[in-house]
Amino acid sequence: MFNNYPDQNESSLCGPATFLYALLKDRPDLYSKYIKDLWNVGKAILGSLEITPSQGCRHPTNYTSSDGQTRVPAIDWISMASLRDDMNFFDYSSPDEEFSGITMPSAIVEWATGVGSKIIFNNMSLGALAKYMIIEISNYVSSENHVAVLVNDGLLKGYPSKGPTHWIMWDSKIISVSTELPVDENTPDTDLVDLSVFSWGEVKKMSSFRINRTRSFKEFCGYIYGAVVFEKIR
Repeated sequence: MFNNYPDQNESSLCGPATFLYALLKDRPDLYSKYIKDLWNVGKAILGSLEITPSQGCRHPTNYTSSDGQTRVPAIDWISMASLRDDMNFFDYSSPDEEFSGITMPSAIVEWATGVGSKIIFNNMSLGALAKYMIIEISNYVSSENHVAVLVNDGLLKGYPSKGPTHWIMWDSKIISVSTELPVDENTPDTDLVDLSVFSWGEVKKMSSFRINRTRSFKEFCGYIYGAVVFEKIR
């Protein structure tokens, strides 16, 4: 974990990290029991989900770097890799396995409903979403909902978008920098925008990640490819 939040670090486990961030916030008791059971008995029950990681997942390869440091924090490999591996046909057995770590929206839906949450919105596109839909997704952000969004990771790293690659959680609505108000249909494409997100074990403004700047609303929209919105986990 990083800053007490799930951290995928050098893996493609952003989907499980995003879901487990919501679980940790809402039900830390379920989150901790899930990890303890995986550690103690090699499997766990999470709501209606039965998580049984494969032999390969329990004994990963290339898990440490040349200096002996783990490439994914141990507690996060246990929790996130097990969740991802349980749904895969092929084992997820190394941080190097990008394909096996990919999370589709259907997996977020299955995990959220598995712990008793209700899906409010679920949409994905191979192209960037329309502005009106991104405004709709932003408006779902509240203390009662979780807004998991599929983006291109260049949104936070500062390079051009080339398709969906990364799950993040929106922790605030999209805010116009000039008005300090949530964006709406009247927000000009040229307005600079920012918002608070969870990604790579941190919760902070988009502009505080590697990109180190805000984006125009039009530019921002070009990085958004889908979202799953689900109610708070009770």
